[in-house]
Amino acid sequence: MEDNQNYGQQPYGDQQYNQQPYGDQQYNQQPYGNQQYNQQSYTQPMKPVVYDVLPTGHSGVAVASLICGIMGIVFFWIPVVDLGLNIAGLICAIVTLSKKYDGKGMAIGGLVTSIIGLLISLYFMFCFVIGMAMVL
Repeated sequence: MEDNQNYGQQPYGDQQYNQQPYGDQQYNQQPYGNQQYNQQSYTQPMKPVVYDVLPTGHSGVAVASLICGIMGIVFFWIPVVDLGLNIAGLICAIVTLSKKYDGKGMAIGGLVTSIIGLLISLYFMFCFVIGMAMVL
């Protein structure tokens, strides 16, 4: 029996694999982002957007109470104006808090500033009356 049987194979050193050199390999791939998968697109159902719903509360009254309270503190030296502003601020704050409107924090701020402004204006009026009494 012959040790060198040839079964249709080429000798070890003569084999050719038809490969390209390392740097010249080309992969027939698409760039990242251009890949397309054969999947069905699925979108979730969306609710229709309705814009005709109005807010339930009236925070404008709370804003008015806060503004009146701040203006009552600023104009404490004008007796009639600051009393009117502070009383209006108190009324607006009480209405906002009693009817459960939106803007509870602003209403509490308006209530506090109106009470502080009312106390300052009453003290200023008291000092003014005492001062006038001493002059006469």
